Amino acid sequence: MTKFRKGNNSGFSTGTLPYNRQRKTVKPSKSDTTQTFYKRLTRKMTSLVQNIPYKDNDTQSANDTKPAVLLRPRDAAPKIKKKKEVSKEKIKRSEDSSNRTVNVRLNAIMWNSVFREHQRLHPNCNGFLQWNMEREEKFGFVNREEAMCDKCTYRSRKFKLYEEVQTKKPGRKAAKINVSAQAALSQTPLGYTGLRKIVLGCNMPAPSTSGLQKRANKVLPEILIAINTLRGRKDPGSVSLQADGAYNNAIYFGIGKTPFQPATQVVYSVAEAETEDKSIIGVVCKNKLCSVHPIKSGEKCTSACSSNLTFMKSIGDEYTWAKEALQDLASDGIEAKHLTTDPDSSAYRAADDLYLENTTSTEPEHFLDTRHF
Repeated sequence: MTKFRKGNNSGFSTGTLPYNRQRKTVKPSKSDTTQTFYKRLTRKMTSLVQNIPYKDNDTQSANDTKPAVLLRPRDAAPKIKKKKEVSKEKIKRSEDSSNRTVNVRLNAIMWNSVFREHQRLHPNCNGFLQWNMEREEKFGFVNREEAMCDKCTYRSRKFKLYEEVQTKKPGRKAAKINVSAQAALSQTPLGYTGLRKIVLGCNMPAPSTSGLQKRANKVLPEILIAINTLRGRKDPGSVSLQADGAYNNAIYFGIGKTPFQPATQVVYSVAEAETEDKSIIGVVCKNKLCSVHPIKSGEKCTSACSSNLTFMKSIGDEYTWAKEALQDLASDGIEAKHLTTDPDSSAYRAADDLYLENTTSTEPEHFLDTRHF
């Protein structure tokens, strides 16, 4: 212990009272600490909790439970953290507890074939046969599976657990359930995002949005041809179409401000005008933005890049976008008999050129959209 030195005036002066003298300690109530809890929800969930559509004074329960204290809402889509390397065993265990959509008859055929083959090749093995989830192949709502044994080296061939649509075209056949799902989606107001949430909520692998859109571009033209066939049309593939492009920034927004076009993304849609639904049967998406690679002269982006259009290309070239969309529809048997476009659009020339090039056999007739005058 240090000794007191003469001349040390750093202590309290005489008569100074401590700040906590004559103060009573207030202990928190047990109910205040045990029943109050904090919760951070999404913006949508916070709005649902706070906005009560009716007035009710008797909102608390019999035991006087305090409501939750809502913290600042978080974003619905949190930032994606860097993925850690997960072992194959953990992936396998997580997939083993998930669900799949299989055909009952084909599933029975698979396991009967696997049991016989495993017994013939490994007669003394009493291992457990199961799906080899590492070699699973997924196609929308369906999948191809391979069986394996956990004790021996047995591996079976891959089995298709879905029925295919029989067509005369070469290549892989479409699954019936994928086509049926698109037919049902065309008759309901449910979008691809909502469908994916429902499927993921059932602990099933959901098909990708791009895959659903590609399948819709094939199914909706077939539905349209079937409707015209039932109507008794001589040429059910010749239909009335409407076409227009949507931009992330208005094209005319940069007039007098910049010599460049302000838009960097365009979605060109082609809708049918034969039914009251006015379904979109063709979509062309173009994007100049690259969020993966820096912009450097002479550097080529990989397939992971979101950009599919160079900066030198005009984003407002609706002639090219319409021609690409109409060519895709022509491959599905849909041709433009009547085409409605903007007065300032050159999309009609694309349909006319396809007819002159003998790509289509129906001469198109041009109509103007009066809403754009």
